[in-house]
Amino acid sequence: MQERLNIIFVTGYEEYKADAMDLHASGYITKPVTERKLRAELKELRFPPQEEKGSRIRVQTFGNFEVFLDGHPAEFKYKKTKEMFAFMIDRHGASCTNGMLIDILWENEVDAGRKSSYLRNLRQDMVSAFSVHGLAEVIRMQRGAVAVNVDLVKCDYYEWLSGNRSGENEYRGEYMTQYSWAEETNAMLNFS
Repeated sequence: MQERLNIIFVTGYEEYKADAMDLHASGYITKPVTERKLRAELKELRFPPQEEKGSRIRVQTFGNFEVFLDGHPAEFKYKKTKEMFAFMIDRHGASCTNGMLIDILWENEVDAGRKSSYLRNLRQDMVSAFSVHGLAEVIRMQRGAVAVNVDLVKCDYYEWLSGNRSGENEYRGEYMTQYSWAEETNAMLNFS
């Protein structure tokens, strides 16, 4: 049930205005609708819109992994950058060493040890993607390691772990489905 719903009647009949107000309508506009009339009604809504408080970074882990910055999908230059950030989210703020990231990102490649320079590019891509939005502080950079500042991220997985398990935080058996390394966390979620 939506308790803070605004309803504005738009009609050509002035005589029903009292009835609409008895129903607790937020407004009543008689035709012809003009921009001035509409703006006046929107300015006086019964339940003014409230800005959603919280993080500018929203992360979806249940199902496919997705990252949203200010409500828009994050844009990374490399596909592996998104996977690296996903692994950092999975680690829940714990530091990820360069060696650990190389092992995860190139788990089936024979020459994974030669990926250090590519990993530097991924780290820079990740920092750039967040910095463009003024959100560089979400990444904690250390020499030879990197971590996510979990206090700056709204994440369904984190909310689920804290006990908020309804709505968008409801786990339905899928966790970061595009990454094989996430199967361990998915198994843990299935048995919780």
